[in-house]
Amino acid sequence: MSKMEWPQMRPIHDAAAALDGLSDDATNDELGEAITTAVEHLADAINRLELSDRTAAQMIPRWKSATGLLRSAVGTHSSDIAQRLLDANKGKSTPVVIDNGDKQIVCTPKISKRRTEIERDELTKAVERASSDPVNRLNPNGTGELLDYGEAKLLLFKKCFRLEPRWTELKKLGIHADEYCKSETAFTLDIREGATL
Repeated sequence: MSKMEWPQMRPIHDAAAALDGLSDDATNDELGEAITTAVEHLADAINRLELSDRTAAQMIPRWKSATGLLRSAVGTHSSDIAQRLLDANKGKSTPVVIDNGDKQIVCTPKISKRRTEIERDELTKAVERASSDPVNRLNPNGTGELLDYGEAKLLLFKKCFRLEPRWTELKKLGIHADEYCKSETAFTLDIREGATL
């Protein structure tokens, strides 16, 4: 690998400068600003490096770990801020402008729901029952005629569930996926710690 040139070194110097300016009595906000600036510069530096495969393979799990920690920080702080903004606005998702002197940012709190432990079989049965209701059997073309039960059930399932292609199953049927989509090849690397004998 070649020696680093100034453009590659610059982000490292900028990261060091961001942390170097901190005083011993820096506030959490000042620490957060300096660390975030340093992390941005260091991530830029990593992208510019020409690493050997051996070194890169050893670093990738650590980069993934660091990325996970950053995602956790994003999630925690985003959730906390959103909750405080919703509380302050009586549950309304009202945009709030934050001005830091240099620029303004607009924060709009959102509420999302994550469902777990889904009883898929029972949910499927509920959709099947709903497909026998004449209201759900009306032909969507507006003619007023009723679809038969099977057609209505299929339409409701398409409407209520995300049906993603299962490429292996399609291949077993002799259906070639590349005729129905555009595909791009990507390469990934699975890295695991080796066992010691």
